[in-house]
Amino acid sequence: MNDDPMWALAERSLGKSLKGKYRLERVLGIGGMAVVYRASQLAHDPAKVWPQFYAVYKRTTGKSLKGVEEPDALGPDAFGSPIAAAPVARVADEPAHLVPSDFAEDRLLRLVRRGVDGGVLSLSRAASILDLDLRAMRQLAASWAE
Repeated sequence: MNDDPMWALAERSLGKSLKGKYRLERVLGIGGMAVVYRASQLAHDPAKVWPQFYAVYKRTTGKSLKGVEEPDALGPDAFGSPIAAAPVARVADEPAHLVPSDFAEDRLLRLVRRGVDGGVLSLSRAASILDLDLRAMRQLAASWAE
């Protein structure tokens, strides 16, 4: 249980449903201007789901589908997306000087400290890289100044 009054306010919504489709189960976190909840999907009617799926599948592929068949995989372009495929990682976009040993814990910490001290990384981004919360990251950065 968290003593934060915002946390208590967020917990009041637990058990409520969103648009009759999802039930809020638990508060995962609060920050900035948002509350993140764990939600579960309320029971859906399979009699409604299958006809919708079947209609979309037939419209996009032109094929009929029986209940015992597995559908063929559809690519991103089948859904009318302006992006025909997912972006491909390019080696040219990656920094040439990084190697797997850079990600050892103390080496990563030194790289992050260099980035924060040089003004290249914000504290929130540094906390994300080091998998820390912002309060712990602020304490860590304060210890560097000593």
